[in-house]
Amino acid sequence: MILAIVIFAITLVLILLRPKPLNEGTAAVLGAIAILAAGVVSPADAFDVLKATDNILLFFLGLMVISTVTDQAGVSSSGVPRRPWGWPREAHGDFCS
Repeated sequence: MILAIVIFAITLVLILLRPKPLNEGTAAVLGAIAILAAGVVSPADAFDVLKATDNILLFFLGLMVISTVTDQAGVSSSGVPRRPWGWPREAHGDFCS
């Protein structure tokens, strides 16, 4: 039980801090591999959970794809295109800072 909590805590810290070579997904996968390798969860149990929650996992996958595409397209979280450097503030009005 202590090992599971330690692996969880390390994984959570890696996800929150996002050290340079790792992103959130990589940290989560490394945590999952560590939990499986430590024998805290059996591969059969992990597969059963994946089967039972496949619809929500696919929803989150789609959400991440949409988020990545809009981020690369330059759309901000408010839905307003980001102002490139050098554009005057008046080009978009006061709502885009």
